[in-house]
Amino acid sequence: MFDKPGGDHQDEDAWIGGTLELSSYGTEFIKPDEIVLPILTAPSHHHEHLQLADLVTGSVTAAVAGNKYGMALAPELKKIMHRNAYGYIGGAGLKLFPDDLTNLHHHVFGEDTFAKVAMNSGQGIPSQRYAYFEDDGLTS
Repeated sequence: MFDKPGGDHQDEDAWIGGTLELSSYGTEFIKPDEIVLPILTAPSHHHEHLQLADLVTGSVTAAVAGNKYGMALAPELKKIMHRNAYGYIGGAGLKLFPDDLTNLHHHVFGEDTFAKVAMNSGQGIPSQRYAYFEDDGLTS
């Protein structure tokens, strides 16, 4: 379920119509039989779950961006994030794109490894292969 998109009813209808292919055929990551419902929209001020999702998404975004209030919430956010089979958030509870941002999993959430379960591989972070090896790129 998503918050109602901006624009008029025609814009919303066009947006929802564009999602039908996604819910009918899935993606390379999600098979169509794993999709429980088609994409629905509703005003977020009528649904606490959407308000909570907005709050969590905004807080995670603020933390990754280095906002001091978001960073203060990072330890609490870390507690509720999904983890992969190795116990790491990176790539499972939070996917940073592009991959060059991988070291931010270390600087924001204190992780020491980035592991890809599907590839049965992992690497220590921070890694010199990625940006933000020495720090999170923010000035003090």
